[in-house]
Amino acid sequence: DLVVIGAQTHSAIEHLLNNSNTEELVRLAPCPVLTVKYAVMEFAPRRILFPSDFTLESDQAVPGLRQVQALFPDAELHLLQVVEAEEETGAAQARIMAFAQRHGLEHTQPAVFTDDSPISGISAYARQMQADLLVVPTHGRTGLSRLLHTSIAEAVATHAFPPVLTFHFDQPLY
Repeated sequence: DLVVIGAQTHSAIEHLLNNSNTEELVRLAPCPVLTVKYAVMEFAPRRILFPSDFTLESDQAVPGLRQVQALFPDAELHLLQVVEAEEETGAAQARIMAFAQRHGLEHTQPAVFTDDSPISGISAYARQMQADLLVVPTHGRTGLSRLLHTSIAEAVATHAFPPVLTFHFDQPLY
């Protein structure tokens, strides 16, 4: 039902030289993967972070997101979009609000964070808000498609501080 794996953060050079077991599991596992890098005394998330671009494709992640909210009903859900420029903040905020309204998501906090990279922006915001859990859907791309598209989910799973729950867009959590 769930794979739980420990992970180590590694440098860009190490990443190129070694195939990460964690990244491979995130990509290929037939079930959700929970990546944990540091000891967690009590796993009872109070602040959950869901980073996305909030395009219509993101709607596919809502069933999994609802399942996470059902598991942790008292947790606050932060909906994050990372943008490259401050001028994009208003449009990003509008996309987040439309997403939350469209799906009737409760206990949400919209957040827009400026950074050059979605991966570093997600990690930085997760630390800033002291997230207890990141929830990141993935396409699980393989072959040529994987080479052409950087997997944000795989990178976040191996670089972000809090535990990261990844699942495939078309995969129920339970």
